[in-house]
Amino acid sequence: MASRHNQRAFTLVELLVVTTIISSLIGLLLPAVQAAREAARRIACANHVKQITMALQNHISSRTVLPSGCVVDQSWGTTYRYHPYDVINESQNGRHGTSWMLHILPYIEQQYLFDQWDFSTNVLGNKPVANTDISQLSGITVAVPGNVDRSTGLIIECPNLPVIDGVNIVDAFQEAIGDYPIFVANDAYCATLGELRYGAGRDVENLLMLTLGTGIGGGIALDNQVCHGPRNMMGEIGHMIIVPDGPRCGCGNIGCFEAVAGKQAIIDLARCQLQYARQSLIDQLCGGDPEKITPQVVAEAARQGDEVAVEVMNNIGYYIGLALCNGIIMCDPDLIILGGGIAAAGEVLFAPVRRTVRYRSPYSGFDVSKIVPAQLGNQAGIYGAAALVWENLG
Repeated sequence: MASRHNQRAFTLVELLVVTTIISSLIGLLLPAVQAAREAARRIACANHVKQITMALQNHISSRTVLPSGCVVDQSWGTTYRYHPYDVINESQNGRHGTSWMLHILPYIEQQYLFDQWDFSTNVLGNKPVANTDISQLSGITVAVPGNVDRSTGLIIECPNLPVIDGVNIVDAFQEAIGDYPIFVANDAYCATLGELRYGAGRDVENLLMLTLGTGIGGGIALDNQVCHGPRNMMGEIGHMIIVPDGPRCGCGNIGCFEAVAGKQAIIDLARCQLQYARQSLIDQLCGGDPEKITPQVVAEAARQGDEVAVEVMNNIGYYIGLALCNGIIMCDPDLIILGGGIAAAGEVLFAPVRRTVRYRSPYSGFDVSKIVPAQLGNQAGIYGAAALVWENLG
């Protein structure tokens, strides 16, 4: 009897030992498995970017014409818009020069894409460059909605487009397109540079810019130069904490400005109000389909005086205003520029933003009339991309 009991006890001990060994092995193997998965993901991402660059290369295989247009890849959730622009190069005695910009951004429905970006026009009236000879190309800028290593071309992290995290976009482009000067930058940095050189900020030396869209980007210009900081993070105002216990952001943090005032926040607020059975023009404009609610729909309803839509825009404007109050204290700008698709809402958004800054930042004495829309609209990044090429080439 005692023997059987001892044998059972011994078996339990063995099981505990085996379990401990297995747990230890899993603990040792798991990081290796995760590393292997990450390596495979990065290879897949690199191949994806290579396929896109090769597709673009087909447009210029003759090496005679610079293309413009879009590549929309729904399977990977990415959109690539590309366009050459001929803009006065002020740093070289007013001579014209051509740059070619590739903007990588999250997938956008193609119809909306072409509604928003008209590649046939040039907002400053400079020379159109459709069918421009490629021999006139000064350089290429790749604009990315995330943190990038400007010196190497490595995409460090794109919270709203993680599929390209870890890709060296400069290497991919040089392999596919050839030996042209290629520069990579955050897309909000490009937009800020464009507005500083050619847009609403051309008469000031210090400004703060926000790009309001799927995510929220930003840029800071001091002494007539757009700053990026030692880790290329300066101006990433979208990841400023606004609501400490708020919703989770795409970056993984909680309560970021982007999480409470970006595109999805507007959609979620509107849907929430409709779920409370409130009557709203929003419901009519989206045909009764909540999936069709967009910031543009909400803004249009607000412009028509819809109570629910006005509440949503006031809420979003309040959070934007709070972020600006913090930005004003941090960088003391002469001008604040709001750009991006959400800023196109106009006064239904700008009015609550200005009210918030007026009442929540009295210490700064900032003149709220200096909160203005981007003058270059969706072309700000293109002009900034051109300026980036010329300023790097000297």
